[in-house]
Order: sequence, then structure tokens, then C-alpha cells
Amino acid sequence: MPISHYCICADRTLAFKGVKFDTVRVPYHDKQELIKATGQDYVPTLVWDGKPVMWHEIPDFLEAANPKPTLYPWNQKGLATVVETGGIRS
Repeated sequence: MPISHYCICADRTLAFKGVKFDTVRVPYHDKQELIKATGQDYVPTLVWDGKPVMWHEIPDFLEAANPKPTLYPWNQKGLATVVETGGIRS
């Protein structure tokens, strides 16, 4: 979905990591192929070696699969998490 900020983020993350990929467009009102391929209807979903990686797992999955270049310079994953989630909640 080209209007989805999560899809754009996944696309840019894959490109940054140097991972070659194919984008499959998912029609907003017809997600049958997506459900058949991944078992769920959320986008983006990365399919890696035939296994689905859900949208919220993509950054950490790619960091483990292809650590260079890192998404978390100077080991600042905690800072990235705080920025992404809007702060620490108690």
C-alpha cells in the first residue's frame, strides 16, 4: 500500500540494509492473496524464505539477518524505541 507509512518504512529499511526485494501491492479491499500467503491481513508483511515476518518485527528481524549497516548506531536501540513509541509509559 503506497500510502501506508509502515509500508514506506519497510521499503526504506530493506533498501538501507541492501536487501533485494520485490514489492507486491495489496488491494485495500481484497486481501485474499495476502491472507493465503501470510495467514493474516496486515501490511507490510515481509516473506523471508517462505515465512512471514509481521510489520512490527521487520526492523529487528532485518537487524539480525543483515546487521550491517545497523539501524541502531552506537547501540542506541533503546533511544530508537523511545522515539518511536513517543516516550516511556509507566
